Amino acid sequence: MTATYKNEISKLLSRKKYLVLLIISVVICVGRLGINQIITRLSGQIITPTNTTMEVFPFFAEVLVPLVVFMAVTDLVATEFSDLTIKASLMRPVSRMSLMTSKILAAFTAGAAFYMFIYITCTLLLAVFGEISAVYVMNSFLAYVIDLVPLLVLVLMANTVNMIFKTPTLCVFMTLVIYAVFKYVNYFMPALNNMVFTSYMQWHKLWIGAAIPAGALITKTGIIAGSAIILFSAGYILFEKREF
Repeated sequence: MTATYKNEISKLLSRKKYLVLLIISVVICVGRLGINQIITRLSGQIITPTNTTMEVFPFFAEVLVPLVVFMAVTDLVATEFSDLTIKASLMRPVSRMSLMTSKILAAFTAGAAFYMFIYITCTLLLAVFGEISAVYVMNSFLAYVIDLVPLLVLVLMANTVNMIFKTPTLCVFMTLVIYAVFKYVNYFMPALNNMVFTSYMQWHKLWIGAAIPAGALITKTGIIAGSAIILFSAGYILFEKREF
Protein backbone atom coordinates (compact mmCIF):
# COMPACT_ATOMS: atom_id res chain seq x y z
CA MET A 1 0.00 0.00 0.00
CA THR A 2 2.98 2.31 0.52
CA ALA A 3 3.69 2.45 -3.21
CA THR A 4 0.03 3.20 -3.93
CA TYR A 5 0.01 5.97 -1.34
CA LYS A 6 3.13 7.56 -2.85
CA ASN A 7 1.53 7.39 -6.27
CA GLU A 8 -1.56 9.22 -5.00
CA ILE A 9 0.60 11.88 -3.36
CA SER A 10 2.50 12.42 -6.62
CA LYS A 11 -0.81 13.05 -8.41
CA LEU A 12 -1.62 15.86 -6.01
CA LEU A 13 1.86 17.35 -6.19
CA SER A 14 1.53 17.58 -9.97
CA ARG A 15 -1.42 19.97 -9.67
CA LYS A 16 -0.40 23.61 -9.40
CA LYS A 17 -3.64 24.79 -7.80
CA TYR A 18 -2.43 23.58 -4.42
CA LEU A 19 0.67 25.75 -4.73
CA VAL A 20 -1.59 28.71 -5.51
CA LEU A 21 -3.60 27.98 -2.37
CA LEU A 22 -0.39 27.84 -0.33
CA ILE A 23 0.57 31.27 -1.65
CA ILE A 24 -2.88 32.58 -0.74
CA SER A 25 -2.39 31.14 2.75
CA VAL A 26 0.88 33.05 3.16
CA VAL A 27 -0.78 36.27 2.00
CA ILE A 28 -3.55 35.80 4.56
CA CYS A 29 -1.04 35.19 7.37
CA VAL A 30 1.07 38.20 6.40
CA GLY A 31 -2.01 40.36 5.99
CA ARG A 32 -3.35 39.41 9.40
CA LEU A 33 -0.06 40.14 11.15
CA GLY A 34 0.29 43.40 9.22
CA ILE A 35 -3.17 44.57 10.24
CA ASN A 36 -2.42 43.78 13.88
CA GLN A 37 0.80 45.78 13.75
CA ILE A 38 -0.85 48.73 11.99
CA ILE A 39 -3.70 48.87 14.51
CA THR A 40 -1.22 48.77 17.37
CA ARG A 41 0.84 51.63 15.92
CA LEU A 42 -2.18 53.79 15.09
CA SER A 43 -3.52 53.34 18.59
CA GLY A 44 -0.28 54.72 19.97
CA GLN A 45 0.47 51.60 21.96
CA ILE A 46 3.79 49.82 22.20
CA ILE A 47 3.88 46.88 19.79
CA THR A 48 2.78 43.84 21.72
CA PRO A 49 2.88 40.18 20.83
CA THR A 50 0.00 39.10 18.62
CA ASN A 51 -1.75 35.76 18.40
CA THR A 52 -1.62 35.55 14.63
CA THR A 53 -1.07 31.78 14.59
CA MET A 54 -4.38 31.15 16.35
CA GLU A 55 -6.20 34.22 15.01
CA VAL A 56 -6.09 32.87 11.46
CA PHE A 57 -6.85 29.32 12.55
CA PRO A 58 -10.69 29.45 12.45
CA PHE A 59 -10.65 30.56 8.80
CA PHE A 60 -8.19 27.85 7.77
CA ALA A 61 -9.82 25.12 9.88
CA GLU A 62 -13.36 25.78 8.71
CA VAL A 63 -12.96 27.22 5.21
CA LEU A 64 -9.66 26.95 3.33
CA VAL A 65 -8.30 23.58 4.49
CA PRO A 66 -11.70 21.86 4.06
CA LEU A 67 -11.76 23.25 0.52
CA VAL A 68 -8.27 21.82 -0.04
CA VAL A 69 -9.22 18.32 1.07
CA PHE A 70 -12.49 18.43 -0.89
CA MET A 71 -10.55 19.24 -4.05
CA ALA A 72 -7.88 16.64 -3.24
CA VAL A 73 -10.45 13.88 -2.78
CA THR A 74 -12.21 14.90 -5.98
CA ASP A 75 -8.92 14.89 -7.93
CA LEU A 76 -8.12 11.40 -6.66
CA VAL A 77 -11.59 9.85 -6.81
CA ALA A 78 -14.27 11.50 -8.96
CA THR A 79 -11.83 12.76 -11.58
CA GLU A 80 -10.36 9.28 -12.02
CA PHE A 81 -13.85 7.78 -12.17
CA SER A 82 -14.82 10.33 -14.80
CA ASP A 83 -11.85 9.82 -17.12
CA LEU A 84 -11.64 6.07 -16.28
CA THR A 85 -7.97 6.28 -15.23
CA ILE A 86 -9.10 4.39 -12.13
CA LYS A 87 -8.98 1.26 -14.29
CA ALA A 88 -5.18 1.49 -14.47
CA SER A 89 -4.99 1.55 -10.67
CA LEU A 90 -7.34 -1.42 -10.35
CA MET A 91 -5.21 -3.46 -12.73
CA ARG A 92 -2.33 -3.33 -10.27
CA PRO A 93 -1.92 -5.99 -7.57
CA VAL A 94 -3.73 -3.89 -4.96
CA SER A 95 -7.14 -4.41 -3.37
CA ARG A 96 -9.92 -1.84 -3.58
CA MET A 97 -9.64 -1.36 0.17
CA SER A 98 -5.94 -0.47 -0.10
CA LEU A 99 -6.56 1.79 -3.08
CA MET A 100 -9.35 3.71 -1.37
CA THR A 101 -7.37 3.96 1.87
CA SER A 102 -4.36 5.31 -0.04
CA LYS A 103 -6.50 8.00 -1.65
CA ILE A 104 -7.98 8.96 1.71
CA LEU A 105 -4.54 9.17 3.33
CA ALA A 106 -3.16 11.20 0.43
CA ALA A 107 -5.98 13.75 0.66
CA PHE A 108 -5.57 13.86 4.45
CA THR A 109 -1.82 14.40 4.02
CA ALA A 110 -2.56 17.38 1.77
CA GLY A 111 -4.76 18.94 4.44
CA ALA A 112 -2.25 18.17 7.21
CA ALA A 113 0.54 19.71 5.12
CA PHE A 114 -1.48 22.91 4.78
CA TYR A 115 -2.04 23.02 8.54
CA MET A 116 1.66 22.60 9.26
CA PHE A 117 2.66 25.09 6.55
CA ILE A 118 0.30 27.69 8.01
CA TYR A 119 1.57 27.04 11.53
CA ILE A 120 5.22 27.35 10.52
CA THR A 121 4.57 30.47 8.44
CA CYS A 122 2.73 32.28 11.22
CA THR A 123 5.27 31.23 13.84
CA LEU A 124 8.19 32.47 11.75
CA LEU A 125 6.42 35.76 11.04
CA LEU A 126 5.83 36.29 14.75
CA ALA A 127 9.45 35.39 15.53
CA VAL A 128 10.68 38.01 13.06
CA PHE A 129 8.12 40.81 13.45
CA GLY A 130 6.61 40.15 16.85
CA GLU A 131 7.40 38.30 20.02
CA ILE A 132 6.51 34.76 21.01
CA SER A 133 7.23 32.43 23.88
CA ALA A 134 8.05 28.73 23.93
CA VAL A 135 4.74 28.02 25.70
CA TYR A 136 2.81 29.87 23.00
CA VAL A 137 4.62 27.97 20.24
CA MET A 138 3.93 24.62 21.88
CA ASN A 139 0.25 25.30 22.61
CA SER A 140 -0.31 26.51 19.06
CA PHE A 141 1.39 23.43 17.67
CA LEU A 142 -0.74 21.13 19.82
CA ALA A 143 -3.89 22.91 18.63
CA TYR A 144 -2.98 22.39 14.99
CA VAL A 145 -2.11 18.73 15.56
CA ILE A 146 -5.25 17.97 17.58
CA ASP A 147 -7.45 19.44 14.87
CA LEU A 148 -6.15 16.90 12.40
CA VAL A 149 -8.67 14.49 13.96
CA PRO A 150 -11.86 16.14 12.61
CA LEU A 151 -10.00 16.86 9.36
CA LEU A 152 -9.67 13.11 8.75
CA VAL A 153 -13.42 12.67 9.23
CA LEU A 154 -13.99 15.48 6.73
CA VAL A 155 -11.85 13.61 4.19
CA LEU A 156 -13.92 10.47 4.79
CA MET A 157 -17.12 12.44 4.20
CA ALA A 158 -15.76 13.84 0.93
CA ASN A 159 -14.69 10.36 -0.13
CA THR A 160 -18.21 8.98 0.44
CA VAL A 161 -19.78 11.83 -1.54
CA ASN A 162 -17.35 11.20 -4.40
CA MET A 163 -18.46 7.57 -4.50
CA ILE A 164 -22.09 8.66 -5.05
CA PHE A 165 -21.91 11.32 -7.75
CA LYS A 166 -20.32 10.92 -11.16
CA THR A 167 -18.82 14.23 -12.28
CA PRO A 168 -15.99 16.04 -10.42
CA THR A 169 -17.77 19.40 -10.50
CA LEU A 170 -20.93 17.91 -8.99
CA CYS A 171 -18.88 16.10 -6.35
CA VAL A 172 -17.16 19.29 -5.19
CA PHE A 173 -20.44 21.19 -5.20
CA MET A 174 -22.35 18.53 -3.26
CA THR A 175 -19.52 18.09 -0.76
CA LEU A 176 -19.53 21.84 -0.08
CA VAL A 177 -23.33 21.85 0.25
CA ILE A 178 -23.36 18.90 2.65
CA TYR A 179 -20.53 20.40 4.69
CA ALA A 180 -22.34 23.75 4.89
CA VAL A 181 -25.60 22.07 5.94
CA PHE A 182 -23.86 20.06 8.68
CA LYS A 183 -21.78 23.03 9.74
CA TYR A 184 -24.65 25.46 10.12
CA VAL A 185 -27.47 23.10 11.06
CA ASN A 186 -27.52 24.74 14.50
CA TYR A 187 -29.19 27.81 13.00
CA PHE A 188 -32.22 25.70 12.08
CA MET A 189 -32.08 22.79 14.53
CA PRO A 190 -30.00 23.79 17.59
CA ALA A 191 -30.54 20.37 19.18
CA LEU A 192 -28.49 18.72 16.43
CA ASN A 193 -25.53 21.08 16.72
CA ASN A 194 -23.50 18.88 19.06
CA MET A 195 -24.43 15.66 17.27
CA VAL A 196 -22.58 16.25 13.99
CA PHE A 197 -18.80 16.06 13.63
CA THR A 198 -18.58 19.37 11.74
CA SER A 199 -19.33 21.12 15.03
CA TYR A 200 -15.85 20.10 16.21
CA MET A 201 -13.62 21.37 13.41
CA GLN A 202 -11.77 23.31 16.12
CA TRP A 203 -11.36 20.15 18.19
CA HIS A 204 -8.52 21.64 20.23
CA LYS A 205 -10.91 23.89 22.13
CA LEU A 206 -12.17 20.84 23.99
CA TRP A 207 -8.70 19.73 25.04
CA ILE A 208 -6.61 22.86 25.56
CA GLY A 209 -7.56 25.33 28.27
CA ALA A 210 -11.11 24.03 28.64
CA ALA A 211 -12.62 22.49 31.77
CA ILE A 212 -15.02 20.00 30.21
CA PRO A 213 -16.40 17.01 32.17
CA ALA A 214 -14.91 13.65 31.24
CA GLY A 215 -18.34 12.35 30.28
CA ALA A 216 -18.84 15.13 27.74
CA LEU A 217 -15.39 14.50 26.25
CA ILE A 218 -16.16 10.80 25.88
CA THR A 219 -19.48 11.58 24.18
CA LYS A 220 -17.94 14.04 21.73
CA THR A 221 -15.07 11.67 21.01
CA GLY A 222 -17.63 8.96 20.33
CA ILE A 223 -19.35 11.22 17.79
CA ILE A 224 -16.07 11.79 15.95
CA ALA A 225 -15.06 8.12 16.05
CA GLY A 226 -18.53 6.91 15.10
CA SER A 227 -18.73 9.33 12.19
CA ALA A 228 -15.34 8.16 10.92
CA ILE A 229 -16.32 4.48 11.07
CA ILE A 230 -19.67 5.04 9.35
CA LEU A 231 -18.24 7.22 6.58
CA PHE A 232 -15.30 4.90 5.90
CA SER A 233 -17.57 1.86 5.76
CA ALA A 234 -20.10 3.62 3.53
CA GLY A 235 -17.36 4.79 1.18
CA TYR A 236 -15.88 1.33 0.87
CA ILE A 237 -19.25 -0.34 0.26
CA LEU A 238 -20.03 2.13 -2.52
CA PHE A 239 -16.55 1.69 -4.03
CA GLU A 240 -16.81 -2.09 -3.90
CA LYS A 241 -20.12 -2.05 -5.75
CA ARG A 242 -19.07 0.48 -8.37
CA GLU A 243 -18.39 -0.84 -11.85
CA PHE A 244 -16.00 0.65 -14.40
